[in-house]
Amino acid sequence: MKSNIVIFPELFIGGLSTDIREAKSRIFAEQATNRLAEVCKSLKIHCIFGAPHLQNGELLNAVFSAQPDGEIRYLCNKAFLYSNFEKVTFATRPSHRVHNINGKKIAILICYEVNFPQIFDKLFKTHRDIDVIIVPTASSRHFDYVPEVIVRSRAIEFGVPVIFVNQVGKVGDIDFGGKSCVAWPDGKYTLLSGLCEELHSFTFKKNENLPKIPYINGEDYESIEYKINLIS
Repeated sequence: MKSNIVIFPELFIGGLSTDIREAKSRIFAEQATNRLAEVCKSLKIHCIFGAPHLQNGELLNAVFSAQPDGEIRYLCNKAFLYSNFEKVTFATRPSHRVHNINGKKIAILICYEVNFPQIFDKLFKTHRDIDVIIVPTASSRHFDYVPEVIVRSRAIEFGVPVIFVNQVGKVGDIDFGGKSCVAWPDGKYTLLSGLCEELHSFTFKKNENLPKIPYINGEDYESIEYKINLIS
């Protein structure tokens, strides 16, 4: 069966290294992005991938989509930067996180951002009909608990599949943790990869019959905020 959407990790193009600051690296990243667009056009598929993005003189840790017609679309940039390297290398700018891709309403969070249920909460306040959440990631082996626990928690809390796509291999001192996975709203967890480069395919559909936490199921948000204020 032909895949409709292919997903790659955070900074799949460009990489998480000091070289990304250099102009020659950004030129290479642009060339690689254009080549990926050509492949997507020839295969008539969508591709979501991480790459650096230079905007008004500032470098962003961004996510793009390559369209079946070969068009490259900037989707969003990482707002929650984790390491000191990221904080001195990348700027942050407002960006939309929910996009219609191949008929699906897809929310995108980048790596560290999956740790914050507050981000999910804000997205679901505005977009109640999100189909899936995609998390392109470049995290090390020290954070194995993220796909195993946190990603699964977000899927259960918000009632949609969460697709976690992590880098593998080693760059400098970073030993990437792999363990790309799909976490399902019923608590199940599908491990897609270990610590090597692998290609997997899967099919998902939104299950409207699963129970959801009340505030995702339509409870008034102001009422929730009032109740939280009662707790000390």
